Amino acid sequence: DGILWKSNIDGTGRIQLTNSPLSVSSVSIAPDGNAVAFMARTGSETARAFIVSSQSAGPQLLFPQDAGPESDPAWSPDGHRIAFATYVLGNSRAPTNEIRVLDTASRQVTTLPDCAGKYSPHWSPDGQFLAASKLDNSAIYVFDFRTKRWTEIYKGISAYTSWSHDGRY
Repeated sequence: DGILWKSNIDGTGRIQLTNSPLSVSSVSIAPDGNAVAFMARTGSETARAFIVSSQSAGPQLLFPQDAGPESDPAWSPDGHRIAFATYVLGNSRAPTNEIRVLDTASRQVTTLPDCAGKYSPHWSPDGQFLAASKLDNSAIYVFDFRTKRWTEIYKGISAYTSWSHDGRY
């Protein structure tokens, strides 16, 4: 039904965080566990990024002034930034497809350089890098926040990129 719930590991303490008509996907929990970022849509509307406290319902649009789409929100390991894409697979109406980063304190959004054609951002465990896929899933790239450059690390069919816990792979 697309509803977002929170519970203890044993299933007790259930809290409903969203209601219909939001249909939730791409959930990312803040490192401190106090907030949840996710993408959702209402019926055929464009997917948008939301944030909700993990203690109560009441999701808020991350970018109320933006028409979307926004997808794949991902918290940085320190919880101070959220990376997201401006493209949703299967949505040919998206005017751009970029990787952007929201500073959660200042609410400033930065578009990463040379990010057109990339989506599905994933932070490295140390927060120094961001992995992303090419829109057609034919390559994986890594963005280095120190050099502000992307490196293609794999060319070939790929999906569901993730980092090892130590960030070496």
